Amino acid sequence: MKIREIFGLNPQISFNKTDLSKDAMLALVKESTDLAQKILNGPSSQGFGGRQRTLSEIQLNTFDGLLAEHYLISNLGWSKDNGRWKDVISPNGIPVEIKTYSSLSPSKKQAHINNLEKRKTKYEHVLMFKRTGGVYTYDSYWTFNKAKNKYQSEEQR
Repeated sequence: MKIREIFGLNPQISFNKTDLSKDAMLALVKESTDLAQKILNGPSSQGFGGRQRTLSEIQLNTFDGLLAEHYLISNLGWSKDNGRWKDVISPNGIPVEIKTYSSLSPSKKQAHINNLEKRKTKYEHVLMFKRTGGVYTYDSYWTFNKAKNKYQSEEQR
C-alpha cells in the first residue's frame, strides 16, 4: 500500500486519545481551544450544511481532527507544519493535510474532500482517518490532480 512506502505509516494503524502523553494531550486541548475561537470569529463558523456552529461544536470538531495530528507528531516522529492552515510533515519531509470523520457520518468523508476542492490552497497529500467510538483508523489517501483540479483517492487508482 502506498502510505507505507510514501509515509512509513502502517495502513492498519489504530489509536485513541489515551495513546497521547499528558503533555501531548495538554497541547492538543490548548491548540483545539485556540483554533475553535479563531474559527468562530471567522468565515468558517458555518458547518457543512451552512448552519452556524456553536463554540462547543467547533471545539469538539477541532479536537477530533487535531487528535490525529498530535498522535502522528508525538508517537510517530512527524512534525507540525507551522504554515497557516497547515497540518503536519511526515518524517521524510512531505507536508500532509489530515482529515478525520465519524463512522456515524460517512458522508462527511466526501464533504471534507469537496470542501478541500473549494479552497484556494490545495494540498498535494491528504490522509483521512475514520473515528469509531473514539478509535481512529486509517481510511484513505488522497492526492490533488492539478490537471483535473480535483482530489482523487489513491486506493481507487
